[in-house]
Amino acid sequence: MQEIELTCEATSAVYAQLEKKLVGLQPERVVVNEDHYYDTATVDLFKQAVFVRVRTTGKLSHLQFKFDEPESEKTHIACIERDFPLFAEACLTETAHTLFRRFLPQWHPSSTWKRACADNALQELVSIHNTRALYTRDSLTICLDQIEGLGTFIEVEQMCEEGIETQQAQNHIRQFIADLGGKPLTAGYVELALRRQRPDIYQQGQYHLL
Repeated sequence: MQEIELTCEATSAVYAQLEKKLVGLQPERVVVNEDHYYDTATVDLFKQAVFVRVRTTGKLSHLQFKFDEPESEKTHIACIERDFPLFAEACLTETAHTLFRRFLPQWHPSSTWKRACADNALQELVSIHNTRALYTRDSLTICLDQIEGLGTFIEVEQMCEEGIETQQAQNHIRQFIADLGGKPLTAGYVELALRRQRPDIYQQGQYHLL
């Protein structure tokens, strides 16, 4: 799937406008996401704007990839997302290994995620604790995110099939953020966390805050 999304800081003025847009709506659900991002010691994935994380929500964990296509305009609005459920010691699929080999040519396939981390010297890059309230409006998912140690943000997203034109979805999301008076972030939560915790690594990424 293609994920089209923009994020802005939920300042008091922006939040007030969001309340007006969501008047009468209750969050569909509130979830707590524990995201642990992984990379090599030389951050080979991060340098390519490839994000590999294990997202745990409640008792469920998923291995997730988010990355730009080669022809991406690097505007931090559209990316490809892949998701692989992690059930106990379930085997990693060949599809997951193919993705890893795409970005890490020396990747060594291993049976489980734990084993793959050990065999390929993957280590935790950063962790993000996110309490998220989700709303749906006009085909958009609006997320009110409270990121531990970083602040409160509004993420507006829409999922599209791969290979289709996404300009309409991008325009829709841009207009929603503009109506809030928000300034779209030019980097994601990973960059925000690294900028504060590991600025040397943050500088090696493709996305930076402007």
